[in-house]
Amino acid sequence: MKRIDKVNQQIKREISGIIREEVDDPNIGMISITRVDTAKDLRVCRVFFSTFPESKSAEAELALSSMKNFIKRILGTRIRLRFIPDIEFILDGSIKYSVDISSRLDQLKEELGGL
Repeated sequence: MKRIDKVNQQIKREISGIIREEVDDPNIGMISITRVDTAKDLRVCRVFFSTFPESKSAEAELALSSMKNFIKRILGTRIRLRFIPDIEFILDGSIKYSVDISSRLDQLKEELGGL
């Protein structure tokens, strides 16, 4: 496993913990960190997340973006890196896309007579 993959896993685990334990914002709802992509120079990391219910996704994205410096500061105390990367929170639409595809496939099965 490459070093950057290990860093991504560690950042994902720590940010999930920070959001679960340290953040008390009702606008966020339930958040799941789905993926972290850190640049090779460790200066920027993109944190992809999904929310439940989906109707709160815009509010959650805004809330997370406003507290990214707070999260970065706590992240700096929990992991040992030369540089703590700047965090960009990005709403991950892959889960919704998967559910849509699955429901369309089920619909096609019904239309074709349950093959």
